[in-house]
Formats: sequence, C-alpha cells, structure tokens
Amino acid sequence: MLDADGVLVLPPKLFSEVYCEKYGVDPEKQQQFYATDEFKQALLGNLDLIEAIKKHNDLWQWKGDFNELVVMWLEAENYPNKDLIDLVNEYRQQGLPVYLATQQEKYRAKYLKETMFSDVLDGMFCSCDFQANKHDKSFWQSVIKSLNSKYEDIAPHEIVYFDDRQSIVDVAKDCGLDAYLYTEVSDVESLVTV
Repeated sequence: MLDADGVLVLPPKLFSEVYCEKYGVDPEKQQQFYATDEFKQALLGNLDLIEAIKKHNDLWQWKGDFNELVVMWLEAENYPNKDLIDLVNEYRQQGLPVYLATQQEKYRAKYLKETMFSDVLDGMFCSCDFQANKHDKSFWQSVIKSLNSKYEDIAPHEIVYFDDRQSIVDVAKDCGLDAYLYTEVSDVESLVTV
C-alpha cells in the first residue's frame, strides 16, 4: 500500500506554487487556506472543496468559474511516479495486490481513481470516504477492516505501507501495519518481495 503525494504522485511543483506564480497571488497568504477548518473538512468528505474555496476566496483571489479552478488544480498535479508504477505493475502481475492510502477531498479522490490510476491499482482508501485522516487510528482500522473483507484473515502486520511522512508511518505502525518511510523506489524494491 502506497501514499499518493510524495510517493506515487511527484509533481515538479505543487499547484499552490503554480497558481500563485500564474495569478500573482501572495504564496504566504494562499498557503493559509490549507490550514482552514473548511479545507480540513473537505479532506474528511464533510464539505465540498468548492464551498471551502469560495468561503476563503480572499486567500485565493479567484475571479473565474470555481469548477475550472478545481480542474486546473487536478491537472497541475497529474505527475505519476513512473518508476514506482513500473514496480507496481510488476508486483500486480505476480499476484501481489497494491492499494493507495491517501488524504484527499472528493474531487481529487475521483481524479486519482478514474484518471491517474484507473488501471494501475487494486483499490484506494481515501480520507474523504472514511471521514478520518491518516493521523487518526480509525483511518487505519477502516483500511484493515476493508482489506479483511476482501482477503480473508489478513493480519495488519502483513500489510506493507509506504509514506513520505514519518508521523503517518508511526500511526500506521501503531495500528499494526508494517509501515516504512518512503524516499525512493528502491525503498519499496528492497523491502517488498513476491
């Protein structure tokens, strides 16, 4: 199981950087949006991202159609980690299922599922579907329960997970997963054998 941003998705620049450069928005001010309760609620599936942006448009200064802004955001970060995807394909051909575990609001979750990774993964676990983020043990408990329903009696320590944030690796480990910090593809290659 893999994280999205920083692991399976590697854009050269975050959308926030691209956006601020293109529209002359103060990056420090725009960055405040990601700490708002509204954005956090969108990640939990409790609020539409567009509503969150509209409420804080003073930080965005967006003058166009908000649906267009979301599409631009999704497309700006469509940079799959090709080397890691090659490895994922090898694993899946050998019968090892591979999943994504990620914190996303509903538009990006759908984009990852249907556009970026529609035929690459066996499934996805998203914060917006579980109403919990990856720092919350209930997220991992839901992941384990879901995998248990598909792969009978799989034990948490049999689930190998990679994330680029140590704090999330630690929570996953606390829930019994075999979790590791991701820095490069060789991390996965050296720790996962079929």
